[in-house]
Amino acid sequence: MKQIIPLILIACLFMTGTAFAQETAVPPNQIDALVTAVDNAAEGAVLVLQRGGVYPVSAQLIVDTELTLKAADGDGPKPVVVRLAKEDGTYPGDLFSISASLNVQNIKFTGAQATAPTSNGCFRGSKVGKIHLDGVVITRYRQAVQVEPDSLIIENCIFNSNINTAGGWGYTVGAQRRTIKYLRIQNTTTLNSTFGPLLHIMWGNYMSAEAQVPEIIFDHNTIYNVSGAHGPTTSFSRTEKIQFTNNLYINGTYRPLEFFSDKYLDFPENTLEPGEEETDGTVSYLGPDGLWVISVEMTDSAGTVMTMENNNISWTKNILDAWAAKDLDKPYVISNNGWEAIADKDSTKTWFEEEVTFTNAPEVPMFAVELIAFNCDTATEAALGTTPYKGWDWWDGNHDPVFDHIDSEELDMSFNTDATSYTAAAGGFPLGDLNWFPEMKAKWENGETVGVENISNAQLVTFELSQNHPNPFNLETRINFSLLEAGNVRLTVYNMVGQTVTTLVDDQKTAGVHSVKWDGTNSSGQKLSSGMYFYKLEVGSQELSKKMFLME
Repeated sequence: MKQIIPLILIACLFMTGTAFAQETAVPPNQIDALVTAVDNAAEGAVLVLQRGGVYPVSAQLIVDTELTLKAADGDGPKPVVVRLAKEDGTYPGDLFSISASLNVQNIKFTGAQATAPTSNGCFRGSKVGKIHLDGVVITRYRQAVQVEPDSLIIENCIFNSNINTAGGWGYTVGAQRRTIKYLRIQNTTTLNSTFGPLLHIMWGNYMSAEAQVPEIIFDHNTIYNVSGAHGPTTSFSRTEKIQFTNNLYINGTYRPLEFFSDKYLDFPENTLEPGEEETDGTVSYLGPDGLWVISVEMTDSAGTVMTMENNNISWTKNILDAWAAKDLDKPYVISNNGWEAIADKDSTKTWFEEEVTFTNAPEVPMFAVELIAFNCDTATEAALGTTPYKGWDWWDGNHDPVFDHIDSEELDMSFNTDATSYTAAAGGFPLGDLNWFPEMKAKWENGETVGVENISNAQLVTFELSQNHPNPFNLETRINFSLLEAGNVRLTVYNMVGQTVTTLVDDQKTAGVHSVKWDGTNSSGQKLSSGMYFYKLEVGSQELSKKMFLME
């Protein structure tokens, strides 16, 4: 093999050592039983919540040692952790206080009840290790995830109706005060969120000039009715590598292009007029020509790259009509810095616009659209009895909620299969969260391609070895390869000194696309240590190689 120059590992992912930890069942329907279990948990403990069980919580869940919370195996409803109100009807501080690695699987967290304002935050912590949320539902919190981790992975989750009712900052997902080494958000749905950005990663004013995020993956997510009332819906700062792909981004902000600081009523001291120079403590989300949906501040290192492909970023007709009625334009999709970082500037491949019809989704909150987009509307101000939109209440008691809330169990964000978006993702898959299309999700996980029945096999494939995904990885990764014709295939994994650690494929394969999983073990089934590995595809005299990172 060619001489290999070791690279500095850039990511540290999931927790290890919990696979064989003793599991402890937590009894449902007892106030603060979960609090007691978390308080008594040993390092690496696994707490199992009963499916269909309810776990009322009145005190904070303090996670100061590596911990896994998971639903019991099997089918049935997710266990529900319910935040209890205080005697005066208000809700206490954040549900979680996290200072260690945390892994949460298939649990629903409910904040305020339908007749009250939202709770404060759900997952919150500073200087934590690794956070992994898989199959988690978070609803009716002001902030769903506000952490400062080494790595953050969110997959197969639903963030539903997380609303800021009290003014001030609030994010669905925020990680902005500490350098995060790796972020992946995938196959996750976010809807009915207001005020702060959906996703706010890093903030230059908090960070040293050298601080940066090495890698962010934002892939196959569904975004719907997210106001972006406090700036762009998605904000990345100091980022070296971003993958923004295969997303369905509908109504990603209610603010029109022209919404400048003279109408910005919530924090005027922290905003800038277009073109005004920034000072400490001041952040501008407005370009010289208007507002952006996605704000990206890339680093200027040699490795800086932004991949932005196959996204539907659009608005429903009623919002476009509302803006047009006041001679306002839709905002720009991406900031100039981010656009310049995209290697392929083909905007039709990068993003397109199409309105889709969801199977069972909330109505578009036109009251909120008008409140935010037309901030100086005196009729709206009189209706609220307060300065719009600062401190506005989601539930004000005088009319129906601004947002048409649908519980996650009834929600169905699948959409019409005759839409371009249904086959617009890489591999011919639907855009957005594939969990709404279970059969497609299974094929995607198996590395198949779909939506190409009318293309001959010779037209479809070449001799190709794809980059493993995810990369870096911890539990397992998938390697796809394609063959132009049938042949004997050998797919081998090597360590950094060229020694064979395992052979994944050594068999005759037909022409077409193939996929194989690797769990990071050697040929004896032993888990390998963190590091860079290489995998090589050999078919006859042809061979292809790529590198991948295994993280403990």
